[in-house]
Amino acid sequence: MNPSSPPALVLGEALIDAVVDAAGSRLTPGGSPMNVAVGLARLGVPVTLATQFGDDEYGRLIAAHLEKDHVTVDRADGRTSVARAELNADGSARYDFDIEWDRDAPVTATVPAVAHTGSIGAFLQPGNRAAADLFRQLPPSTIRSFDPNIRPALLDREVALEQFHLLVGRAHVVKLSDEDAEWIHPGVDPDGVLDRLLDAGVRLAAITRGAAGSVIASAAGRVEVPAPSVDVADTIGAGDAFMSGLLFALLRGDGLRRVRDATVDATTLARVGAVAAASAAVAVSRPGANPPSPGELLAATEEPASDPRIA
Repeated sequence: MNPSSPPALVLGEALIDAVVDAAGSRLTPGGSPMNVAVGLARLGVPVTLATQFGDDEYGRLIAAHLEKDHVTVDRADGRTSVARAELNADGSARYDFDIEWDRDAPVTATVPAVAHTGSIGAFLQPGNRAAADLFRQLPPSTIRSFDPNIRPALLDREVALEQFHLLVGRAHVVKLSDEDAEWIHPGVDPDGVLDRLLDAGVRLAAITRGAAGSVIASAAGRVEVPAPSVDVADTIGAGDAFMSGLLFALLRGDGLRRVRDATVDATTLARVGAVAAASAAVAVSRPGANPPSPGELLAATEEPASDPRIA
């Protein structure tokens, strides 16, 4: 951990992934917001995860996983949620969910530099109100980050789109997958979706496209970021590792200031995009949601070891 790093707060689900593939089945802690929190903590960012799970066998697996990576937990009690993931031959996953989410917005004594939410915790009723309340209550100095990570089977489309636009209207940083973008804005190309996000006031917007890389944009322009070439074990947690890598990169140097001041230039876009892509590449090279350590991210980005946030 690096106590000199600005703190982060993540709000959203922590659950158990019951993964089934050709080799059999396995139980691993997961959930997009939890994966983002672990990714940040593993890179030395002090982070609190505001989430919900039970004091049961599955919940204790989640608690041990978070403790291992030094994630501070703000836990609301409830039944521990389960996502059943069936892996396809190409490493992609199909999910079936048994989810409970009804916690309130966290109250923090320390103002976070970054607050992130997304996925099921940002949309599933009745707990979706916590995400909107958190973004509304935070001071202007906190950068708000949002990754919808849409799960259509769990959502009422009309309600979900209303929530999406509400959170986008309060967010500084938004990351979509290409599948998210198509579900939210059917028939609109990635550039058009990025334009809509920026027009809504987002300061930094990204769309990930798997092996085709990502596009990351601000009012100053946009940058194509290639995906590093790796052997893919599976894609579980890839977008979350991209998200934690992106936030980590913004926490270094003047990234947060530029987002806050709406002065994100092409150089900043290229820098943070490369770190995010490298983080995702490490994650997909091995099974499960397993974001990089500082040394692994250093090797993937080929950045100087003198940087205290990576070394």
